[in-house]
Amino acid sequence: MDGKALQRRKSLQRAKRRSGYLYVAVLFTTLIISAVVTASLTVSTSNARSSADRSNRKSALRLAESELHRVAARLSDQSSWRTDHTSGQWTTWIAIDSGFVAASSLSMTSDDSAAAVRYRLTEADDDLRDDLRDQTVLTAHARVGQSQAAVSVTLQPSYPPLPILNYGLTATDDLELEDDGTLSSDGIVQVVDDCKTNTSGVLVSPQLECSGSVQFNVRGSIAAANVTLPSHNVVDVYAENATTIAIGALSSSAGERQMQDVVLTSQNNPFGTPDPLGVYKIDAQGSVIRISHCRIDATLVIQNCPRVEVAGGITWSFPNQADAILVTDGLIRFDNLDSALDESSRGTNFNPPSSPYRLIDSNNNQSDTFPTELRGIIYAVDDIEFEPLSDNSRLLITGAVIGSDVRVSGDVSITRLTELIDTPPVAFADWEPLQFQRGSFRRVETP
Repeated sequence: MDGKALQRRKSLQRAKRRSGYLYVAVLFTTLIISAVVTASLTVSTSNARSSADRSNRKSALRLAESELHRVAARLSDQSSWRTDHTSGQWTTWIAIDSGFVAASSLSMTSDDSAAAVRYRLTEADDDLRDDLRDQTVLTAHARVGQSQAAVSVTLQPSYPPLPILNYGLTATDDLELEDDGTLSSDGIVQVVDDCKTNTSGVLVSPQLECSGSVQFNVRGSIAAANVTLPSHNVVDVYAENATTIAIGALSSSAGERQMQDVVLTSQNNPFGTPDPLGVYKIDAQGSVIRISHCRIDATLVIQNCPRVEVAGGITWSFPNQADAILVTDGLIRFDNLDSALDESSRGTNFNPPSSPYRLIDSNNNQSDTFPTELRGIIYAVDDIEFEPLSDNSRLLITGAVIGSDVRVSGDVSITRLTELIDTPPVAFADWEPLQFQRGSFRRVETP
């Protein structure tokens, strides 16, 4: 082999080696580029997933919050919700698409578009049915894709006034104006049955709503009645937390128990410990109770009593805010009332420093005179009777009168108490409408 041929062979071998090196370099570069592209795609996908998760978490939280408001509004309009739910038990999932569509079985899924919500109602005693006044914890659990959120709020009754407080007088049976009786009311008078008279009684009212016959003169318009009464037992509600006055603490005379010449308020209780809310109860145990010549700034609940008689000079008002003054399961008779409560004739100081009259007038003497007046709700499951005052003057009532048969043979004037509408007593409020308890909204762990 000559020298030129040998030189060409060596050059060819070097070219082949360089070609191999170039292939390896290209292949290595390709692998690096692929790795970079793959990493970039992975980072991009991860960022997209992270962004989607953040969006889903926000959506889940908004969905849970929305569900709280939706359910609370529905419960306020649905009286059967306490029997339709079980305390502490979750509802089935509700799939969220174009609207609320119930799904009996909806599993967790990675589909970012999947959204669902459920809720539960829980009470401390695990019984939704026992008391409409119990607070209820509403928890909503929502999910969007793989993200979840749960929020809760405490629901409590908002206690709007019952329609009955818009009326001056309600008779769940008849209204009877006897012996030329006169009844004046600046509020509407409603009567379930008949409006009777045995002579020529007169009613003065913006409107009489009476479902039966109307026999007496009416100065005002007349319409049919549609009486809505409390669905709960008013007497029991007032008696629940009242301070007991033992029936034996009242004096006995002619077979009656008597409360006479006393001051009964939230600061003064001659029969025991004062009740700071001014609510007292008496179990009459079948006895008639006679209340005469007293100043009372309290709610008095009298149970198991055939008749409560109120006589003499009486200055009677609600305790701390507008409320009932006399609540009983028996009959109430206002019989031979005096037009004034006179300290000197009774030998009693009715405005001692511990219980000033109208919260401002007090002293240590017995020379004051107070007008007979009734301020608050008078409520009887049985009848209410108004006999003429001893001097035939007008009996002034500021509040409302609610009884079965209501009979008036004297001169009675009823002026509505607007505070009863502004802050209705629980016993005369609607327990079904709900509201969020202030400060109770919070995020909770997902189950």
